[in-house]
Parts: sequence; structure tokens; C-alpha cells
Amino acid sequence: MSYARVHVSDEDIGSGSAGSLSSYLAGLPQGLQSYPGHLIKAAFSRALLDEIPEAPQNLPEPIAALVDNRPMISAWIPEVHHQALLLGVAEQVFGGDDEAFLDAMLGMQRRLLKRKIYAPLLQIVDPARLLKHAARRWTNFHRGATLQLNDLTKNEARISVEHPKGLFSPVGCRALAGGFRASIEAGDTHEAEVTVVEAGDERTVFLGRWS
Repeated sequence: MSYARVHVSDEDIGSGSAGSLSSYLAGLPQGLQSYPGHLIKAAFSRALLDEIPEAPQNLPEPIAALVDNRPMISAWIPEVHHQALLLGVAEQVFGGDDEAFLDAMLGMQRRLLKRKIYAPLLQIVDPARLLKHAARRWTNFHRGATLQLNDLTKNEARISVEHPKGLFSPVGCRALAGGFRASIEAGDTHEAEVTVVEAGDERTVFLGRWS
């Protein structure tokens, strides 16, 4: 199966291998116990684990439990756990190949958003109309981190996500860009591109364009 590339500049978000789980955990104030109020729907972790050819091994608890005892897709799990899982998968399953991992994530996100449970949230023909409601739709999948639509035109939007320091790894930020791209493309057959134009400790800004 082939996947389209997610166009995000490493210069904007920092370089580094996808296989940096230990670095990610070291950068958090309380490791895997950090930011318990920041949550994400388990559907994303479930979808990723269901698609990869093999599950990552020897992950720290509670990430190993997330792999072995997969929660319901409607459950909320800590965002930190999800981010750690992404890095474990990127390192072990994709050999630290960022682009291969991000391609797989984009394909997974596209298929996930076409499922009956989520498709009605996104099936609006015009991406500009879809993005007008981006902040509200974000809360269907995320808690804690907040999204704001800063600028919107017919073919372009600037979106910012406010988050605590270290919550999103560089690779996780790139995967999030792919999620925005998949959402923009979900309502119609528009070809979209999403780039990171600002990556601060507590604020990440994405620029989306479509045709």
C-alpha cells in the first residue's frame, strides 16, 4: 500500500529521528505521568496498532498495557501515552524512518476519518466551511490542548494549537499535520498540504492550503 507524503519542514519543527522515545520522556516534567488532563480519543492508537504488521515490544508501562489491552475507540487516554506509542512504533516498526512512518500515519488517518462513526463530523464539501468549525470538532478528539483558527480564506487556513511544553514530540507534531490534512481532504476530493510554520514550546502553528 502506498501513502502520500505529509509536507512539513524539519527546519520549522526541529530535526531528529522518529526513534526518540527516551528523549521525549526525558523532556517531560513527570515522564509518562505528565499532563494527565490532556487526553486524546483511543481510536487513533487503536487504528495505528490494527494496521501495523507487528506491535512494538518492550515498551514502558503503561504504554505496553495500551498495546496488550487495547481500549475501546471511544475511550479517552492520556495524550502523553499516545505520543509515546507513536514514537515506539516509529522506532521499532519503521526503523526510525520518519517519512515511512508519517506516510503510514496519513493513510491510517484518512481511513479512520471515513468510518461511519467519524465521517458525519467531516463531510462538508468545502474545506473552508469545515475549518470554520475546527475548534469545536477538535474537542471531539482532544481534551486539554486547544485549537484556534487564526486566518481563513477560500484556499488557505492558519491553525494554532496551544499545549504544555513537551507534550507533542517533533514527529508527533508532524503526524498532527497529517491529521489536519486528512480532515481537510475528508469532505471532498481536494488535494491539501499542511506545513508547520511555527513551533514553540507551548504553541504550534500550522498552515493548510488546498485546491
